[in-house]
Amino acid sequence: MEIDGFNVATALDGELLEEVAEMTDGSYHEGSDADALAAISESIDLRFKVVSELSEVTGLFSAAGIVLLLVGALLSVLWFGRVV
Repeated sequence: MEIDGFNVATALDGELLEEVAEMTDGSYHEGSDADALAAISESIDLRFKVVSELSEVTGLFSAAGIVLLLVGALLSVLWFGRVV
């Protein structure tokens, strides 16, 4: 590969790329010339895949509660001179 006038040797780990493609529900294609790359680009399915995942929000509610308690304590100290 030539970058800015310099030849840079590149080596791809085909087995690792195949594993990554399998784990991400994709595919790995090896292309060595422009015609092979053109054929690969035509065969690629360019649709997004939407995956729904549940996420835990208990920590967020706990953090929001602690922030509200601290704000209340700060306002109490400012108005009454002590935490009520």
